[in-house]
Amino acid sequence: MLINLLYEFNERKYLAVVLLNPFLEKILSYLHYILFLDIGTTIIMPVFIWIIVLFRKSDLNSLLGKAGGIN
Repeated sequence: MLINLLYEFNERKYLAVVLLNPFLEKILSYLHYILFLDIGTTIIMPVFIWIIVLFRKSDLNSLLGKAGGIN
């Protein structure tokens, strides 16, 4: 959300609190595109977070222990 807010303030110069140099403007523009406009990222990130929070530590230990031959 912060990146989106900074991007919008930077695009509208009358709202700009801080003027960014061209290098930072380009980085901000890329981050805004990747995080907010790219459909792949908006679909992949929630799935990645879901996979991380789906398993408890004990579940992962039991799965990895069986796969490694350790009980």
